[in-house]
Amino acid sequence: MSRSLPRASLVLLGLLISAAVLVPWLSPHDYFTPDWDHTELPPQWSRGHLLGTDELGRDLLVRLMWSCRISLLVAGVASLISLVIGLAWGVTAGYFGGRVDSILMRVVDVLYSVPFTPFVIVLTVLFGVYPKPVLDMSAASVQALVNNYSQAISVIKTAAMQ
Repeated sequence: MSRSLPRASLVLLGLLISAAVLVPWLSPHDYFTPDWDHTELPPQWSRGHLLGTDELGRDLLVRLMWSCRISLLVAGVASLISLVIGLAWGVTAGYFGGRVDSILMRVVDVLYSVPFTPFVIVLTVLFGVYPKPVLDMSAASVQALVNNYSQAISVIKTAAMQ
């Protein structure tokens, strides 16, 4: 049985992490500063814009690497928070058992039953639409946290009960 797909996924993840970490030293172009002489260029090797430029003349590859850095940071922080919440919740449920375990696990069941799209709609209604990018990111982060720690709780509770 070939394991080429997991290896390819690990290589791709390694390249993304490397690009995100090394972008300040690898990027020949500035991320923020507009370059009005090079607006909306197509991808070309000769000018050094491998993915082209946007309407402000900023290099798209550099912007992609910087956005990868931000996305990986948000994912890492969300995973750590999920781990802490899931660990505390699962250990509490497993240690006390009985009625406490039953109540805590029913809360987890409710969290499992909430679908993503209506959850984001409710968050948008509750928090308003401004600032939109921050709200979209935080709504997705909250849902990722809920899904991740809900899954971790069951595993940690089982381990705590042994």
